[in-house]
Amino acid sequence: MVASSFDIAVVGSGIPGLAAALGFAQQGLSVVLIGPRPKPYAPTNLAPFDPRIYAMAPSSVALLERLGVWGTVDQQCVSAVERMRVFGDDGPQLAFDAYGATVERLATIVEERELLRVLDAACGFQPTIKRISSSFASFVANPDAIEVALRGASVAVKLLIGADGANSSVRAAAGISATIKSYDQAAIVA
Repeated sequence: MVASSFDIAVVGSGIPGLAAALGFAQQGLSVVLIGPRPKPYAPTNLAPFDPRIYAMAPSSVALLERLGVWGTVDQQCVSAVERMRVFGDDGPQLAFDAYGATVERLATIVEERELLRVLDAACGFQPTIKRISSSFASFVANPDAIEVALRGASVAVKLLIGADGANSSVRAAAGISATIKSYDQAAIVA
């Protein structure tokens, strides 16, 4: 028996899941956000910066602006990428420059903890987002709804979104395979 009905279920409470849930809720849809609340990095005196960062394209920043959260991002957790040099194994290099490309910046570096903080807070203010911390178990697609089984609960939705990472249980339950391929590359960002 299905306990609740929503327009959309978003499985995954990381940055993609939070942004998707927030965007759908702002469009007036009822959303169930499935997964534990994110646990952002806790800075210490010895390690004040989150080691996990995102290099965000201008379109990603524009999305966060449309969602109304970019203005609340702590600017001490943000850095503009103005120049970039990429070195090949054999010595050749590529150089990119925002000034030469006539753009303000090539990308924006943001600490993960700050993105999680602002998106999680914004989702908390949306009355049409219900959070369920249970884990996704399976789903059954029926003609009128998708029944989503969780550990200890179930919901009916019109659309199921898997934003639950590289080893997505939603993708696996849908029978969609994925191959992970290493690029055998390393990068240093300074």
